[in-house]
Amino acid sequence: MKRRCSGAKPVGKAVLEGYHLVYKGEHAHSYLTIEPFDAASLPLAQPACGFELPELSIDGKVRLGIWEISDKNEESLDLYEEYPEIYTKTTISLEMENRSGEKEQIEALIYMMHDEQPYALPNRFYEEECSEGFNDFGFDEAVLSAAKAYTAHKVLEKFSENEELPADYLELLNF
Repeated sequence: MKRRCSGAKPVGKAVLEGYHLVYKGEHAHSYLTIEPFDAASLPLAQPACGFELPELSIDGKVRLGIWEISDKNEESLDLYEEYPEIYTKTTISLEMENRSGEKEQIEALIYMMHDEQPYALPNRFYEEECSEGFNDFGFDEAVLSAAKAYTAHKVLEKFSENEELPADYLELLNF
């Protein structure tokens, strides 16, 4: 956010219940988004292709870093997020913990990928960028690992038993 929106400043953090993080987009060019959490869909079976994935730890809560942005920043984000083609945006009510530790009710702008976007694994550069953002707000990076594991389950569902995974998939599946 610091690089994309000049003048934007972090003002607090919040938790969005009933959702979880996933990666969607193009193969090796995917991005974090949120989708509704369905506890009934867990646990996921190991994929038929034989690649063993880590256990999932998903709690249906998304930790959000809250930024104060200008109208010009929102225009920049619209371009970056490819709104409205790839992402939708909406305003949600949240309880935010501000930088002083006080709780306040806010209206927050949030971008979410369209449902029809496919699950896809992220590249290393993007994973590092996400880790940096999580560290900036003091969030547990295990949530990112869980998002990647969930996404990997969804991606690998399309491979049949004993089907050899492409080399670039194996590289992206490094946990």
